[in-house]
Order: sequence, then structure tokens, then C-alpha cells
Amino acid sequence: MEVWWQAQITAPPTGVGLNFATLSLANAVTGQGATGIPASLVTGANTIGFPYANFLLGDVVSATQYAPVDARMFKSQSALFVQDSWKITRKLTLDYGLRWDYGTPASEEYGRSANLGLIPNPAAGGRIGAPIFEATCGCKFVSAYPYAIGPRLGVAYQIDSKTVFRGGWGLAYAVPPDINLQNTAQLTNTPTGVNAFATLNVTGTIPQPIWPNFSASQTPLPGATTSGFLGLLDPGAARPARQNQWSIGIQREITRDTVIEASYVGNRGVWWPGPLGYLNQISPGTFAAYGLSPYSNATDDLLLGSTLASAAVVAKGFGLPYAGYSTSNTLLNSLRPFPQFSTIAVQNSPTGKTWYDSLQMKATKRMSHGLQVNGTFTWSKAMTEIRPNLFVPSNKSLEPTDQPFLLNANILYVTQKWFSNKLVSNAVKDWKIGAFLQYGSGLPLTPPAATTTNFIGGSEQFRVPGQPLFIKNLNCGCINPYQDLVLNPAAWVNPPNGTFGPATGTMYGDFRSARRPTESANFGRTFRFKEGRMGLEIRAEFTNIFNRTQIGNPITTAPGSSPTKNNLGQYAAGFGVINLTVSGPNQAPTYTLNAVVGQLYALPRNGTLIARFSF
Repeated sequence: MEVWWQAQITAPPTGVGLNFATLSLANAVTGQGATGIPASLVTGANTIGFPYANFLLGDVVSATQYAPVDARMFKSQSALFVQDSWKITRKLTLDYGLRWDYGTPASEEYGRSANLGLIPNPAAGGRIGAPIFEATCGCKFVSAYPYAIGPRLGVAYQIDSKTVFRGGWGLAYAVPPDINLQNTAQLTNTPTGVNAFATLNVTGTIPQPIWPNFSASQTPLPGATTSGFLGLLDPGAARPARQNQWSIGIQREITRDTVIEASYVGNRGVWWPGPLGYLNQISPGTFAAYGLSPYSNATDDLLLGSTLASAAVVAKGFGLPYAGYSTSNTLLNSLRPFPQFSTIAVQNSPTGKTWYDSLQMKATKRMSHGLQVNGTFTWSKAMTEIRPNLFVPSNKSLEPTDQPFLLNANILYVTQKWFSNKLVSNAVKDWKIGAFLQYGSGLPLTPPAATTTNFIGGSEQFRVPGQPLFIKNLNCGCINPYQDLVLNPAAWVNPPNGTFGPATGTMYGDFRSARRPTESANFGRTFRFKEGRMGLEIRAEFTNIFNRTQIGNPITTAPGSSPTKNNLGQYAAGFGVINLTVSGPNQAPTYTLNAVVGQLYALPRNGTLIARFSF
């Protein structure tokens, strides 16, 4: 049995500190006003007025205040597990078990976190869509999933004295994902008009928000169509992800000290939390109901991007979705299901799926004659599917961490007694020489995002058939990152306006970063004195032992634009440029940490000497 509790307490409460109030200063008071400086008074980048003088006068053009938010998120997890092993015959053994997991969804202890509710919003003329709270609605946003039952089964059969067949299957459940719903309790006072400013010592200049705030009209703020905290928590947000796992394999003893194994390992995952996209998207049916064809009509594309005050929109008879709605908002935003909010994200939607298939081989040479070797080789394919958009099919694609080939080797050698001379033998024996080597495929690169408008959500650019993706092979060892472009911009093309390219997150097996081997080595020895009661250990450890130079990933955004160069004539940014920063004539590149690979590119060979005396 297993039980644990988790608490996430905001300590100190957000909003407390030196930045408790944010004040914006400008030339409004000591200059000619917040609404603009006369052109005759503008000289280059200089204008009359002095913001610091405004500070001394106690005048600001806007003031934002944050209330202390003391949120307390709690959840718990418990599990029961039973298992047994049955030796059916001398050669056949069966293992079986059953596990039940039960996790409560994370929730604010006092029900003070907000969720999008289908209730009238007084701040939006009574339109449906306002914050609700468990503390006041008498409801629960999500419920725990009680059916996380995972059977397990394993079998081992001895084919002969040196060969064993093994197989296994089971269902495993993850912990329900964390939930982060908040109420930012922010208010901003922005005066308007000529010479628009506010004096700090006047009551009301600095707004006074409170927390918790259970008002349905607290968002959006007047004139705004955004909310800093409101989203829709998927009703299935507490459903734990499930993995269906299986394996079959053969283990064979080659010699007394050497064993090899080969296995097929696979799994299928469902209910992984992912971004379902924006709830506030406009469906093709809604566009059609208004007589709009944004996917094929350039005039309608332009119309949707125009403000409600534009003559073209007024002439078409479009009005305000509710009284007080700003005419500076676009027609597109006014047609949304919740026009008071430009975007409403669906959080923790259990729509993600995974696929993994692999051939895994392992060789183990146990210590003999001073040598020990462990090696693994994996040939695999990892795929994922996340539904990024309510109106676009799911995208089944490679995982960002997919590596078709991966080889690991761990080698240890202890020098033996090679010489009959006692002095020489004692000097050379018992030295430990070790190495860790890893070689694998490059990771998928992110394809360029589409820069055209489709009015529903993002997508990627299309690949152009017959066009090579690379100008230079990233693994050739012949790339000068300051002078060479490595990607072919002609290999990508934007989808037409109003249409979708491949869904965002689609990866390609032939569009990968350079291979980046990991090679480390060490050697050392421990000298014993006083019949083993004292010892001196000396050791040297090296990373990147062969001093390989590894370049960063190329930039994969905006293939249609021209790369830029610095004042030294070296590529600095743009599609196909190696992503590193240069600094001066004898430029030593500054390399950044890659979050996926988890290593610094081009870290030079580095060694550490260690001496330790124990007694």
C-alpha cells in the first residue's frame, strides 16, 4: 500500500514585495501631454519633458496594483498492489499482480481558484462566460478517476540450460496532472485625455484590488478582451494517463562471463494531458452563417481583420456583440463564442496519445581478467498525437525526443599483475580505466511555422516535393557556422491564406539535428596502507575526451526572409544559420543549453583531478 499527499502553497503570497505596485512614468506632465508631442518639438529620438520629474511630482500615466494571492493547492495519491509468483514447472514461472491507483485532482483548499463558467458576465453585457469558483458555485470542477486498475503479467521459460525466454504485459497509470488555476487580482488605472496623468496622493490613483475576489464581473477589465488568469479546465483533467506496455525477449549465455539479450518492447499511451487549443475558436459553420468564406476569399480575410469601426464592416451590417464593446476590436474577435475574451485555453485535456516500438539489445560481460563491459543498442520509433485545435484533426507525429538509433557502452578495465618484478608489478597493477560512450541519431528539428492567416489556429509550412532539406550535411564536420547556411529555404512554402498546413508539432524523420556523441573517460587507483586502515585515492575524469566540436541547431523560423550578418560579415540570424552568438573579432562562440539534449554544445575537453585520503 502506498499513500502520499502533496501541497503547493504560495509562500510568500504573490504580489507582496517591492514591486507591489507598478507605476508607469512618461513625459506627460513636464512635457506636452500623454496624447502626443507636437512634431515641431521632436528632434531625432529626443522629446521635451523628463520622466524623473514626473516621479518627483508624484504623477504617473498608469498605475497597476496586485493583491496578495495566497493560493493553496492540494492533492493526494494512494495505491494498493498485490502480486504472486507461480512456479508451474521447473522451467516455467508465471508472475502476476494487480495494482489500483487513486489520485485526487489538485484543488485550491478553500475553492478560491477560478474556472470559466457558463453564466452571465455583467462586465460583458450579460454575455455567457464568466469566472466561477468552487467556494461559491457549490460544484466541483473535476472529479477523481476511480477506475485506474492495472493488471500485470510476466512469464519466464527456460528453453535450455543457457537460453531463457521472457515476456511481460501490464497496464500502468500516471499520477493525475497538476492543476494551476489562479485569480491574479490585478487592477490598472490608466487616465485618458490630453495631459492624461494621475497624482499619487489622490485617492483612487492606485487601485485597490482584493483577493479572493469571487465577482463574476472582475474580468475582462473595461475595454479589454483578455484575462490574465481565466481558462477552462477540462472536465476530464484528473484522469491519469495510461500506458499499455508489453515485451518479449530472449536471453542467451555465450560464455561463462558473457550474456546477450534481445527484446521487443512496445507501449501505447492514452489520456496524456495536452493543449486542446483555444475554446474561443470560430468554426467554419459560424463563418458560413455570416456569409463569410475566409478560407478562399481574400476580401473576407481582410474584412475579418478590420475593426468594428471600419466602414467596410459597418457597411456589411455587423454590430457590437454587446453594449460597451470597443469598436477598436476586430470583426474576427466579435464573432467568437466568447467575444469578451480573445483567447480561452482548455487546460489539461486528456487527449494525448503515444506510440513506442523498439528492438533492444544488451550485452553484458561480467568482470573477468580485469575487464567488464555493458553495452546496449536500441532501434526505436516514438510517436505522439495531440489534438491542437478543435476544428483540425489530431496530428500523429514523431516525438521531439525520438532517436531511431542509440548505442551506449560502459567499459571498465582493471590492470592485472603483468610483471614478476614485485616493485614494477605493484606500480602498474590495480589501475582502473573506465569509459562511457554514447552515440545516437540527431533529434528532430522544429519545422518552420506558417506565417499566413487561417483564423482558427497555427500550423506549419508545407514541404516542397523534390527539394532537399539541407544545403550542407550537419554531420559532415565541414561547416563554418559564421559563413555557411545549412538549410534550404526553397524546401518550405506557406499554406495559402485561410488553409492549414501540417498541424503544429509535426516532426519529420529526415529533418534532424546533428549527431552529438557523448564520450567520457576516467582512470585512477586507490593505494592502501596500514593493512587497509588508510587509503589514498587518486583519480582523473575527462568529458569530451576526444575534444569534438559540436555545433548548435540551425534556426528553422521564417525561411522566406534573408539571413542577417553582423558588422564582421558573419551570419548572425535567419533561417539556416547555426544558432550561436559571436562576440568580437576573435569571436569565441557562446553556446546555449539545449533543453532537449541537456548538454552544452561544443564544450571543450574538460578534465578533473581528484585526490582523497581516508583513514
